[in-house]
Amino acid sequence: MKNIVLTILLLMNVNMLFGEITYYNYLRKAEQCIIEEKLDSSLYYYNIAFNKKDYPFTRDMLTAACVAHYADKESYLYSILEKLLKRGMSIEELNYFRKKRPNDTVINNYYSSYEKYNQKYLSSINYSYESKMRTIDRDNQIELNYRNDYLKNKKRRYFDITDSALVKRYIDLVDIYGMPTERNIGIGSGIALLWANVVDVRQGELSKWKNNGKAFFENIFEYDLKKRGLDSLYLFYSHSINTKINSLTKRRGNSFLWHINTKEYPVLDSILLDGVYNCYVYPEFYASCLERVGDDYGLSWGSDVMVKYKFDIKRVAESNYAADINKRRRVLGIRSLDMDVKLFKAISKLEKLKYKHYFRRKVKGKSLFVRSLFVSQIP
Repeated sequence: MKNIVLTILLLMNVNMLFGEITYYNYLRKAEQCIIEEKLDSSLYYYNIAFNKKDYPFTRDMLTAACVAHYADKESYLYSILEKLLKRGMSIEELNYFRKKRPNDTVINNYYSSYEKYNQKYLSSINYSYESKMRTIDRDNQIELNYRNDYLKNKKRRYFDITDSALVKRYIDLVDIYGMPTERNIGIGSGIALLWANVVDVRQGELSKWKNNGKAFFENIFEYDLKKRGLDSLYLFYSHSINTKINSLTKRRGNSFLWHINTKEYPVLDSILLDGVYNCYVYPEFYASCLERVGDDYGLSWGSDVMVKYKFDIKRVAESNYAADINKRRRVLGIRSLDMDVKLFKAISKLEKLKYKHYFRRKVKGKSLFVRSLFVSQIP
């Protein structure tokens, strides 16, 4: 399947797909300018990229906002922050800029009006589609947690939630609603996965999550794993203005694709590849799905090379695996390993980070700049 995908891409003229006039190519130009400390020029190329796409990816807009802050381009920063607020920017992400500019009246006004912006964003989502997608993700999470047997309870029943059934549900939804995008199902919701053995403790945990801030949408799901219901799984999704909940990993319903062997489903693979071509699916997300089944792009936990070198991108870039990884990345318009290293070093200098490597759990301090460029792989 790997060779088939590469052949198809080459036959469709990769230079046309990712050439001089494409969205991804201008992103690479903008990132090169960050490396060269030409932040004004970086914003110029981000602006061209955003004009090439009617609904730019949120993660790219966040990166441009970070560049605008360091370039001290206030009008551009304010403009893009307002667009991000309308697109579901979290309070945690907005606070990144408030901390950078504590006396900025405009940004503080954005903070005061956050709930208004967030409600407008939520009202723009096709909630019926979004909730159906999250149900697929929910069922996948139940199956994964049961399969991994986190509570070491050998008496549990096995849930018959097969990959093929989930893929069929996903394809059926795409046929009805079209490709799931940031425009129609949003940028994801915070997720909390709770296990509990005692009813009182379990209810206490639920109350904490339900009452800790204002949850506009929530989906609390209980699955009894024993006859007496003393061992249950609660899966809680929340679109919330609460900082703690918004600091959770954001995921959309199609996040379940990370756990699916896409090679076994040619129709699904074709849908995702078409999404990459049309800028509905981020290339890194598609590539990370392929990594789960052996195609190494040096991106995620599915990358054997990244795990081998403990996510030190510099060591990966210097390894014998780099040439093959860069070749795969180039086909999908993903920046090279060498560029990753240079870009992270440039951001580390701006953010005053202690360089280890780009994986977020190893970076000292929280950096939205790092997250938007290296960590966020919103489907």
